[in-house]
Amino acid sequence: ACTAKTASCAAGEFFTASSDSTADNICTACAAGTFNTDGTGACVAHGTPTCTAGQSLTAGTAVADDATCDACADGTFNTDGAGACEDVPAGSFGSADGSSYTATGATSAVACAVDTFNADGAGACDVVPAGSFGSADGSSYIGVGATSAVACVDGTFNADGAGACEDVPAGSFGSADGSSYTATGATS
Repeated sequence: ACTAKTASCAAGEFFTASSDSTADNICTACAAGTFNTDGTGACVAHGTPTCTAGQSLTAGTAVADDATCDACADGTFNTDGAGACEDVPAGSFGSADGSSYTATGATSAVACAVDTFNADGAGACDVVPAGSFGSADGSSYIGVGATSAVACVDGTFNADGAGACEDVPAGSFGSADGSSYTATGATS
């Protein structure tokens, strides 16, 4: 019994007809850097788009169309569109205008402002809560670029989370509710 020859190839391959009537046609995988969407014709070289700041190049696959420029995800940025998006460092946020938070497509990393913090570089900076101070090392106050909010230690307080914790005045005690003693995180 005769068997039918391969008539087409899968996406990501190209078709070569056999000149031998007894041999099957040949499907060959596309070489690196090329693609074929439907298995007919030759594999074609991927184009390389020029990405802009806030984007990174995503290479095409053997079965997909050309490479694409994709917006940097939250917590990443790219200053010039060349290469991959970089992680926004802790104590900073991604921005497209150099001053406000941008969820995707960030072109720069901007240090968190005074009295705000960001633990991992994703999302916007959070306000340091009352009874705490902004820190980058977990123990000392830092004005700009804080990575955490640290509760004021016993004997100190911070009414609004602004600046460093202050010593509780002599003859007083630290409190979070204004009437009872609080060991850490006092606001008055």
